[in-house]
Amino acid sequence: MPDLRDFLDESISELQSGVEQRIYTVDISKDAQQFVSALVEYFVSCWLSPVYGDRDEVWEKWNTPSHPDRANMLDYLRNAFCNQNGEVADHPDPKRGLTKAKGNFAETLLRWVEETYREGEKRLIPPVPQPADRGFTDLVEIIFHQGNEWFSIIWESKATEVNISGVASDAYKQLDDYPNRMFFILNDRAASLKEDGVGNARYANVLRLMPALIKQRSPKIHYGLFITHNDAAKCPHLRDLPKRPSGVPRGCHHLTFVALPNFADLRDAVWRNMQLK
Repeated sequence: MPDLRDFLDESISELQSGVEQRIYTVDISKDAQQFVSALVEYFVSCWLSPVYGDRDEVWEKWNTPSHPDRANMLDYLRNAFCNQNGEVADHPDPKRGLTKAKGNFAETLLRWVEETYREGEKRLIPPVPQPADRGFTDLVEIIFHQGNEWFSIIWESKATEVNISGVASDAYKQLDDYPNRMFFILNDRAASLKEDGVGNARYANVLRLMPALIKQRSPKIHYGLFITHNDAAKCPHLRDLPKRPSGVPRGCHHLTFVALPNFADLRDAVWRNMQLK
């Protein structure tokens, strides 16, 4: 799989109240197509695994037009990224509450960043990105460091060309609501992990512990805001963002920004290379 470190520069800082801020910048001035190709490979492999095999197997099938799974794979991606007319829905009707393509872009890039940069043995739940009408939360990341020491990050991801503060406000509203809606989500995910095998038992146990810990505002539960944006839209200072989720312990709040040049054009190139346009 492509290595994101070939394309992103990382900057980490600690802001007021112990907030961790990570800023990633992309320089594709020398070879934009190389970055687009890497995104396409990751997106296709990530979305279609494990339905069609592991990621390397998925990518091999995708590049084999005669493979019997190929047509169904493309149908799955079109259903996830396109509207009812078969068009990529970068800007869907907000009344329906679906973000579709642009939101899926942000969620998938979030996974790639967290897989690449955050250290520790981890599990990303759900294991693959979910279409907007089937997902209940963008990402729950469980990270084990030493022995049985763990913490979890509940992520909300957004994508925007200009209005970083606006999409941040929407994300914080969702994060604030987690104590009210995470019990059934987490227990459902735990049951699914249990069914998948013994190797997932400790992750399933963490998921079952999380609802009570969320209500207690335990330091084991962290909250993450991930925003993919056009590089012309400057990252706001923390003081300009809405108040972080209430009662979050110091050091349990993460801000991640990924600045992409010509974000709209870049997305368009990705959708075309995924054969969605």
